[in-house]
Amino acid sequence: MSFQSPSLEATLNAQTIGIGSAVIWILLELKDVSEEKKLHLPWLYIALALPLCLILVGPAATFALGWGLREEILARDDREGALTDYVASKAHEM
Repeated sequence: MSFQSPSLEATLNAQTIGIGSAVIWILLELKDVSEEKKLHLPWLYIALALPLCLILVGPAATFALGWGLREEILARDDREGALTDYVASKAHEM
């Protein structure tokens, strides 16, 4: 029994599908954040930055940057909410 390695075309197709699904997933995550009015970044910037990042730093780094952007947006919202709660509690104490 001989084992044949996958062809270059099959490997490239698998990588393209993997990269494409990761990019779509990040876009959907950012869309969810945008629908909650937490994303203060125009979609045009994201549409221009995504292919540029894919070319300059590669798919894995682009995925990490997109995920980091999402996490930073959510963390910023949590910090703003905590600050608002703190200010409200101090105003209530007075």
